[in-house]
Amino acid sequence: MQSLIAYATLFMTVGIAVGRPRFGKEWQAGPASAALLATTILLTARVVDPADIIHSLQLHWRPFLMIIATMILSAVAERIGVLERLAEMIFSDPKTTPSRLFGQVFLMCALTSTIFNNDAMIILITPLVLGLVKKRYHGHKRLLAPFAFVVFMAIGVAPFYISNPMNMIVAEFAHVNFNQYASWMIPVALGGWAVTYPIVWLYFRKDLEEPIHTERAVAEEGEGLLPAQKAMLGLLALIVIGYPTVAYFDGPSIWIVAVIGATLAILLSTRWGKVDMRDLMFRTVAWDIFVFLLGVYVIAIALRNVGFTDLLASIYQDANLFVIGGVAAVGSALVNNHPMSLINLMALEALPDAGRKEIFASLIGGDLGPRLLPIGSLAGLLWLNGCKRMGLKVSLRTFVTLGLLVTVPAMGVSLVILLLRGS
Repeated sequence: MQSLIAYATLFMTVGIAVGRPRFGKEWQAGPASAALLATTILLTARVVDPADIIHSLQLHWRPFLMIIATMILSAVAERIGVLERLAEMIFSDPKTTPSRLFGQVFLMCALTSTIFNNDAMIILITPLVLGLVKKRYHGHKRLLAPFAFVVFMAIGVAPFYISNPMNMIVAEFAHVNFNQYASWMIPVALGGWAVTYPIVWLYFRKDLEEPIHTERAVAEEGEGLLPAQKAMLGLLALIVIGYPTVAYFDGPSIWIVAVIGATLAILLSTRWGKVDMRDLMFRTVAWDIFVFLLGVYVIAIALRNVGFTDLLASIYQDANLFVIGGVAAVGSALVNNHPMSLINLMALEALPDAGRKEIFASLIGGDLGPRLLPIGSLAGLLWLNGCKRMGLKVSLRTFVTLGLLVTVPAMGVSLVILLLRGS
């Protein structure tokens, strides 16, 4: 009976978090309410106990501080107009072809998701890029889909663990610090991007290479960065340098860099009067995601308690990295990468011979698997919603087709790079 409750709770949580059903006119369920309901059910059925909740809080505090700080940094960058100005500069030359812009947008998105995180990049960049495409190529709606997909597909294997909240949490649990993670995953991420971009470009080549005359640029070429924008870019550069520097001396303490960076960003924004603090803290920071992440960890513990992680561990017992990555990818696509990442971690922890390669293989699958189905990640759902708001309807068939074409070779190359890495 407890097994049935644990499995049902997992699917209920994912279903509510993804579907966000409405109850009356005033209230809509979301990830936080789904996690709270799941935790209540599991506690009542005694599949987990209160000690598991306390343990979850003890393990999550550093990653949570990092995620909050990253949300604040991305919000301040957006309010000051850093990303908007950089995007306008990319779109400023009327002679630049759609194909060339396509590549520049991919690079911008890959860099943004690396410095901030994939969810923040999707929220900020999707409407920005689609708005600029509409303005530049008015009357050519067929170009919306290529640029929308290149934004989403730029989310690859996280080169830094700050680039993906779940990678950060898993790395923290596995005692892998920032520099250790980066030394393994930067080559993997670069390999995945090198495979992803040409496939996406080839898929949309017909639309991108069709000659289009652009009457004007979306911004004047002479316009440069404002002082506040330059200061914000300088702060971000210092933060990126600060992460590996602090990790070298004390790996677990890089959260201090993020918190100091977020504090300085707030001070910078108040100097230029760009950010309302109340709006920043209560609307920009998605507090409900933290409740969801805690709830997902409790669900993972419940599945461990009913033996599911042992079953998964038996599959991984003599499996190679491709099996681990493949199971992680399919599982992430079907039940979302948040619970799947933690379930994988617990399964691998049960194996005496499992090491960092196995953990990184599961993270690769968790990062790339959500390209297969929109339900696979919060970023995918945010992207679909952003596309819809900008007037672009993305069919499930197109999503799955392109997802398969990109994910299978990208994951294969990524896992080969991981396999070739020494211990």
